[in-house]
Amino acid sequence: MSSEVPETVQIIGAIERRQRLLEAIRAAGGQWDWQRARETYDVRPEPRVPRRDLQELCRGGYLTRVETGLYELPGWSASQAGAAE
Repeated sequence: MSSEVPETVQIIGAIERRQRLLEAIRAAGGQWDWQRARETYDVRPEPRVPRRDLQELCRGGYLTRVETGLYELPGWSASQAGAAE
């Protein structure tokens, strides 16, 4: 039974971690790769964690894949960045 508790905690941690990442992406906008995403974590994880989180947010429909390893919010475009300046 003790092995179930860490898995549950780990799942909740992943959900909260991805939610925080999504909030950071919504606040900052733009295109995101694993390196930019990694900067939003409290503790800098290994590169696979931010990559996986970006992929999961994309699978969930929260992000759109621009190219391999690069994501953005649906409907966001580089032209919006220029208009905001």
